[in-house]
Amino acid sequence: MNSEKLHIAIMSQKNWGNKLSEGDSFYRLLYKLDKKKESDEKLTMTEVHWLFASYRKWFLKAEELLEECNEDNAGNKEAQEYGNQLKYDILQHTHSIIQESKPENEDLLHDLTVKADIEIAKVEREKKEKENNMEV
Repeated sequence: MNSEKLHIAIMSQKNWGNKLSEGDSFYRLLYKLDKKKESDEKLTMTEVHWLFASYRKWFLKAEELLEECNEDNAGNKEAQEYGNQLKYDILQHTHSIIQESKPENEDLLHDLTVKADIEIAKVEREKKEKENNMEV
């Protein structure tokens, strides 16, 4: 599973059923899960859902902040570049945790791939429907 599909799978689900993401630092969570990965401990599904809920919340907030940098000036361009690079780096970090850890659910990567493929197909279908409606 590549990082783009992981992002699609995470973002396609609005509620990962985990309220833990509300009270803790996302960066602290990444550090904690990195340590589990390094020590070959299994990731529980609670931790996986916590990671996904926290990533989704963090990503949406980053997008919101970047939307505010819409004026065409050097400071906003720099903020956009930095923000986009940070989003990429955080996704890669999240991806490495999922790819390199031992999840308690051995089918996790397969399940996420299926979820991403379904979401991609849904978006493509909606796009085609929209194009067909515009032609009529």
